[in-house]
Amino acid sequence: MKRNIALVASLSLILLSLFLISLGCGSVSSSGGNGSSPTPPAVHTIYSSSDASSTLMGLVIQGTNVFVAFETNSKRLCLLKSTNEGDSFYSVTCEANGTNGRIRAAINDNSILYIPHRYYDGTHYFGMSSIEAASATSFDNGLVFSIPRVVGCLDIATSGPSFFLPYTADGEVRFVTNAGFSGIFTGDTGGLNEGGLSGQWPGAATLEVAHVNYYPSVTPSTELVFHVAHDVPTCSWIRKVLVATNEVVRNIDIESAENWAGICFYKGQNLYTMFSDDSGDTWSTPKLIAAADNDMTSMAFSTTYANCVFIGENQKDVRLARSTDGINWTVQTLVSTDTVSDKYPEIQASGNTIIIIYRTGDGIFMLRSLDDGASWT
Repeated sequence: MKRNIALVASLSLILLSLFLISLGCGSVSSSGGNGSSPTPPAVHTIYSSSDASSTLMGLVIQGTNVFVAFETNSKRLCLLKSTNEGDSFYSVTCEANGTNGRIRAAINDNSILYIPHRYYDGTHYFGMSSIEAASATSFDNGLVFSIPRVVGCLDIATSGPSFFLPYTADGEVRFVTNAGFSGIFTGDTGGLNEGGLSGQWPGAATLEVAHVNYYPSVTPSTELVFHVAHDVPTCSWIRKVLVATNEVVRNIDIESAENWAGICFYKGQNLYTMFSDDSGDTWSTPKLIAAADNDMTSMAFSTTYANCVFIGENQKDVRLARSTDGINWTVQTLVSTDTVSDKYPEIQASGNTIIIIYRTGDGIFMLRSLDDGASWT
């Protein structure tokens, strides 16, 4: 669920050593605290209200600007903005437009912030709210797709002025763009929950989609499927089944940069990762990272690290898995909250800046690092 983040050269270590994963090499170490950080992370309250809905949120970094899109329990779509890398936030707008969860966000090269979401008008559809990121104070809600029954999943990625929006509807996995092409992944059904699909547009000619298929009467009943097209806009999709299991697979996220891609996902009662160094043509075997709650996962590439945020098995801890080579991982507990609840964590990174947001029944909170995770201030 990431949007055009560039992976720098230090992550090339991953490309040189991915094959060791299939040999069983590598390690995962855990830290009950913040690992290398000398002090506990600072937790920033960016929305202090119990009205923050229990659903996906959108997070975007654009230079020193940070945008957070979320829904309230009263079905209002709200946007917060920081112009100082998260030091402070202000409310841009909060509008009643029929939103009904599944909030995502991405920004294009023309500084148009796109916020797709599900909405309800007798049946479930999805709409696209957009806003000029520099100075506008209200959404343009004119871009509404008349596609019924968007029950499970949607995501968004951008390239140049265009967006790519994969989604599930009526038991199918589909995609639409504002660049004049769209399509259906024939034979794919989609997953059960809102975190069961993720998309990327890592290069002008390449599109990527990872999603879950669920077949209740078939063994194995669940697949993690990856699609890649290297010929946009023709889109000759290559389909790969990465995982086939009878266990629950949910809450996946894919991140891409240049030829490199990573996926983190929940299977059974654990967090796993997989990696590719050839634009998704081949993949490593799944790597077990840690026990995890069935909450959202989210992946981002910073200057040196692949980062995956998830919720611990106690449903309280916000945890971060990090790797510089795709083989050896550290797992840090950043925050232990007081509440057992779905937190819907989301992570974005740009260079050394890493932003994590999550919710509890008390509001929306942010963790921020400006030094690639060495400290959280």
